[in-house]
Amino acid sequence: MDEKTLNEAIETLKRHDVIKETNHKYHIIVELFRRWVLQNK
Repeated sequence: MDEKTLNEAIETLKRHDVIKETNHKYHIIVELFRRWVLQNK
């Protein structure tokens, strides 16, 4: 994935309150999405 696409995806997730950034780290705040990410590594 190119950097532009990645940044757009991150901004979309932040805008929809799926992730948040704290101290330059991203945290998944939607439990269902967090579980899906862990299952699909």
